[in-house]
Amino acid sequence: MSKKVKVNVVDDALVVSFMSAGTPRLWRMDIGKFVSTALEIKENQGNYTLVMKTGSGAVEEVGVFTDKKKAMEVLQAITDALLQGTRPVHVQKSGGFFAGLLKLIFLTLVILAAIFVYGYKHRTPHEPVKVEAPAATGRPVPLDDVLGK
Repeated sequence: MSKKVKVNVVDDALVVSFMSAGTPRLWRMDIGKFVSTALEIKENQGNYTLVMKTGSGAVEEVGVFTDKKKAMEVLQAITDALLQGTRPVHVQKSGGFFAGLLKLIFLTLVILAAIFVYGYKHRTPHEPVKVEAPAATGRPVPLDDVLGK
C-alpha cells in the first residue's frame, strides 16, 4: 500500500486520506448510517473512480485515480480497515437501569446463598464443654479455672 494512503476506523467512522488520487482528498464515512454499502471501482475514459453505493442506491464518489493499481490499493486498504476495525463493536443493551439492578440483586443473593451453604457444610462440630464447679472455698476463683483453658 502506498504511504500516501491512510485508512483508519475512528469511533464509528471510516476515515480515508489518499494523496495519490487525481484530486488528493480526505474522505469520511459514518459506518453506523450505512448498514448496506458496496465499494467498487468504475472505469471511465482512462480514470478509475472508487465509488460507494448505499443500500438506497445512492452513489458517492470516494476518489478518482489515473492508475487502476492505485485505486485497487485504496479499495484493499479500506477493506482491511473495515475487517480489522480498531475497537470493539457496541452491543445494544436492553432492559435499562432497573433490569441491571435486578440482575445485580439476584447475583448478590445467589453468592450469599452459596457462601451460607458452603459455611454450613464445612462448619466445625462443637463438643459440649464440661464445666465442673470448684469446691466452695469462699474466695474468688479465676474464670479460666471454672471454664477450663
